[in-house]
Amino acid sequence: MNSVTRRSLGWLGALALGWDVAPARAAVGAKASTFRLRAVPGTKWQGMFDLSESLKQGPVVLSFFATWCRPCEVELPVLQQHFTRLSTRGLQIVAVAIDGPESTAQIAPTVRRLGVEFPVVHDADSRVTSRYNPRRFAPFMVLIDTQGRIKQEREGWTQAHAAALPAQLEALLKPAAP
Repeated sequence: MNSVTRRSLGWLGALALGWDVAPARAAVGAKASTFRLRAVPGTKWQGMFDLSESLKQGPVVLSFFATWCRPCEVELPVLQQHFTRLSTRGLQIVAVAIDGPESTAQIAPTVRRLGVEFPVVHDADSRVTSRYNPRRFAPFMVLIDTQGRIKQEREGWTQAHAAALPAQLEALLKPAAP
């Protein structure tokens, strides 16, 4: 039996037993796992967001949010201000909606109302959320440098978060030390 067959049987056995075979959770210091998600129809940015391609352009901030999350309604406009100010220096911000089927229809109207112009994608099957934000916390932010390393993550949104964010984003934009 070759190694591919053994791995496949191990994976199938784990599924049969009900074990969670999802990849390990992304964590600070680890390499970010790449993903592709389509933009939410009806939002300003359209297309397919590809993390690996985006990292070639500059650092990426992932903001996991939900339409039912009141702190998210405060965080997203602040992120838009930073995006407007720093996108010319390569900063990319992507909002990842974690809404379930009951609120999916509210994603586009919510982000339009909040004035969000950066990419907004929907993780309908929770594949990306389970890797980066397994507790499905909202808001939840992940800062990824251009080498694809997770530099920081943060749950929630407070005045202290708002005050610290400009320096965190500036640090993310600095070239990596050799």
